[in-house]
Amino acid sequence: MTEAQVHGALVRAVIAVAVVTFLFLHRVTAPCGRHYAGAGWGSHMPGRLGWIVLEAPAVAVFAAVCLDGKSAGQVVPLAFLAKWQVHYLNRTFVYPLRESRERVRPEARRAVTAAGKPG
Repeated sequence: MTEAQVHGALVRAVIAVAVVTFLFLHRVTAPCGRHYAGAGWGSHMPGRLGWIVLEAPAVAVFAAVCLDGKSAGQVVPLAFLAKWQVHYLNRTFVYPLRESRERVRPEARRAVTAAGKPG
């Protein structure tokens, strides 16, 4: 398969999953936000840990991709990487540890959200 064919197949697959999810969530209320009553899909984890798990790939993957690229040693890409890392290190580790209240969230929601999260 060419790159264009792979891309087209992946786009169609994502759209198909989106349609199925849309239809499913019209019949079942997802246990999150105001609908979360302490019971839901799967096991649970503390909100702080869930937040860190959700955001950690943005720190690690972006740095790995940026430092592995053909422009890895140039000043401008490194400046943008530094700006990204400062923001996401704060967002990933500092913010959840400074949050005053602890919440427990379904792990399934965190995993689904993280899987569809761009960079």
